[in-house]
Amino acid sequence: MKAVLETDWTIIHDRIQAAEAAIREREHVLSLDHGGTLAEQAELAAALQGLQDLRANVAEWWWDQSTKPKRTLGARMFAKFRGTTGRQSKTT
Repeated sequence: MKAVLETDWTIIHDRIQAAEAAIREREHVLSLDHGGTLAEQAELAAALQGLQDLRANVAEWWWDQSTKPKRTLGARMFAKFRGTTGRQSKTT
């Protein structure tokens, strides 16, 4: 549950792994007891699918973060020097 509620996307990967490990452990325990009920098996499968979906969203977020142009002071100064700040310059 912590993985789903996590708002810090920089640590969410660890939360997802912990949740997956807990689900796998529960699946193991159930396998020792004839697999448990169909309802519990379905819930565990749904939880794993939800974590896979969350993992995909995190990967997409990380990709977006890594491909965004970094707007550092140096980059802003370079853009200003080249006249590419996006602002209209006044011509006199």
